[in-house]
This record gives sequence, C-alpha cells and structure tokens, in this order.
Amino acid sequence: MGQVKKIEKYNVKVKARPNESIDSLLAKFKRKMNDAKILETYKAKQYYEKPKDKRRRLKSKYIYDTQRRIRNLENE
Repeated sequence: MGQVKKIEKYNVKVKARPNESIDSLLAKFKRKMNDAKILETYKAKQYYEKPKDKRRRLKSKYIYDTQRRIRNLENE
C-alpha cells in the first residue's frame, strides 16, 4: 500500500468593515498569511529535502541566530 499524504487545510479569513479600503484588506490578509506560515510551508514542501540537508540547514540557522543574538547583546 502507498503512503497517505496528510492534507493541511488553512482557513484565513478577513472581514471587511464598512468604508474599508481594499489595500488595507489586502495588507491584513498578507499579515494573516505570514502569521499562519502558509507560504513558508508551501515553499518548503515544493521539493523534497533530505533529512541530512534539513539538519544542516537548521544547524546553520541556529548558529547564525545565536551569533546575531550575541552581537546584539554586545551592542547594548
């Protein structure tokens, strides 16, 4: 038997108030999309990433973030 793929459903809604511009609605929608990390998840799942490559990417991200935090503490 084949593997069953898990389907993730996102429900992002933006309600329009009276006299609210489309630009502000679009900005709210984009903000909610970023908060739900929908695009980030989509881009990550477009291509298969080997577990070793994923560990390597996360490790380098952790090192970068740690160094950035140290620099910020030194500047304060």
